Amino acid sequence: MKKTLIKLIVLILVMCIGICNYSIAAGDNCELEVITPQETYKPGDEVRLVLKVKNITTSSTGVALYQGTLTFDSNAFEFLELAGKDNRNNKDIDWIIDPVTDEEIQNAAQGLVITAYTSTYEDSKSDANIVAIYLRVKDNVQDGNYNVNFEGNELAGTTVEINKNNFSKPIKIASSTPVEPTVTPVPVSPTVTPVPVSPTVTPVPVSPTVTPVPVSPTVTPVPVSPTVTPVPVSPTVTPTPTEDKPSILPYAGMSSKFIVIGTILLILAGITAVYVYNKYKSLK
Repeated sequence: MKKTLIKLIVLILVMCIGICNYSIAAGDNCELEVITPQETYKPGDEVRLVLKVKNITTSSTGVALYQGTLTFDSNAFEFLELAGKDNRNNKDIDWIIDPVTDEEIQNAAQGLVITAYTSTYEDSKSDANIVAIYLRVKDNVQDGNYNVNFEGNELAGTTVEINKNNFSKPIKIASSTPVEPTVTPVPVSPTVTPVPVSPTVTPVPVSPTVTPVPVSPTVTPVPVSPTVTPVPVSPTVTPTPTEDKPSILPYAGMSSKFIVIGTILLILAGITAVYVYNKYKSLK
């Protein structure tokens, strides 16, 4: 029912184009391109191609319809899905598509017709992602470049039709991702700056200096008789019986005085005698 409704809408758009002042002006133009997330794929990878329209230049209100035919090498790819805005949660796709039948999918390599519309079915001059195409790289494919082709490209609006030339998107397939050769660095010995070394001097063996240890002269000890300290012995005094004699103590001091006076007199007498002798000698 939905497919029938979409085809009815397309028919109405075509009728409107025929009724209106339809024109193909030299200034009406746009660009089509195909975007892939990567450049190289390997066997078993899924390839997602996004068909994009951009740089729409026209004096009319724009375009609302795209129709073209997809072809590809069946030896390299197998068809998986054609997806619009409402399929596979494709948030980056802006247009909706006319669903394809199982028979069309089986024969997709020979030519799969793609029909897509703006999400509002109204003309637009805005850049837009029209449709997403999913292919799978076959397991036994040989390495190389394989084209996905877009033929019979037509874009139409209420009063304009733009025909675009056929073009292809090359897909590179490599069984393994080329790896840049690993360059093994050649070990470089570090430059060693020689440190100047003093010439080695062979030491002349020197007899060790013996410092004489001062020796005290040997003193032959003279045998010394041991000193005998005499023990003082108090003399035994035999007490003599004393008689009562007069004490001489009172005359002791007088005797000392007489001695001194006598000595002085003797000196004076000597001096006088010398003097007299000298005097007498001089008179002769």
